[in-house]
Amino acid sequence: TEIYTEQIVGSVRCVQETVIGFYPPIENFLFYLLVMIVLSFNGNSLGIMAGCMFNDIRVAMAVTPTLIIPFMLFGGFFLNRDNYPVWLGWLEWLSPFRYAQESLVMNEFESYNAGAISFLSYDFGKWESLGLLVILGVVYRVVGLSLIHI
Repeated sequence: TEIYTEQIVGSVRCVQETVIGFYPPIENFLFYLLVMIVLSFNGNSLGIMAGCMFNDIRVAMAVTPTLIIPFMLFGGFFLNRDNYPVWLGWLEWLSPFRYAQESLVMNEFESYNAGAISFLSYDFGKWESLGLLVILGVVYRVVGLSLIHI
């Protein structure tokens, strides 16, 4: 049933892409799908890492939101870099949400000379962010798999 759910969500997203009126070229839509696939890999890697940290599955399930919520908080959805203390800034660089959001915003708005990109103070382009997202997912996966033997 999980595969069917992902297919339904993907189909709904394809319809939304057209109805909402995102930037129309097919390359942008395919890049969006690529970012979503890599972000899904990151979520899977974080789940493996959290699951391998603990021997008891109940503890792992209780701790996983504690790991994910700071990534969401410092990923750029809720707080911009200027809105949180400098000493917490390192969490931004560990968040897969940060790189996914940057690559998707750049994908959507780079053809417009929108002030949103400069306001958000992004550091990378869409392809660089996607590459860093892949690297981050691999790192989380390797850390998780290395924790199995501990």
